Amino acid sequence: MAATATSVEQEILELEHRYWEAAKRSDSRELSSLTAASFTFVMKDGIIKSSRDELVGMLTGEDFKLKSYKIDSAGTVFRQLGPEAAVVAYPAQWDYEREGKADSIKTFNSSTWVKEGGSWKCAIVTESRAG
Repeated sequence: MAATATSVEQEILELEHRYWEAAKRSDSRELSSLTAASFTFVMKDGIIKSSRDELVGMLTGEDFKLKSYKIDSAGTVFRQLGPEAAVVAYPAQWDYEREGKADSIKTFNSSTWVKEGGSWKCAIVTESRAG
């Protein structure tokens, strides 16, 4: 018997999709509304700690453009860590351009969402290359 998603889980999964869509549209307003004031990004190039504005600038700048993405819903794992913190992890595939060069990547991602000012905000993202 499959477990039923909680309302918090449904909300976080929806916010995760909104985050990806906002990045795809280079929507700085939406990204700002979904990002914590202090943000940490863990990726193959290292650990980047930035402000909300710095991250939004990175995702909407001319050097990077998310073209498409696919989250593997069947592989998604959710865990609420407390009333004001939750993590979602999943496999993803995404196509992007960096400095005008097209690329495609498969990753395992996790996002930590925290309550900030009464709303859920993404505070930490980790990205590990698959394979």
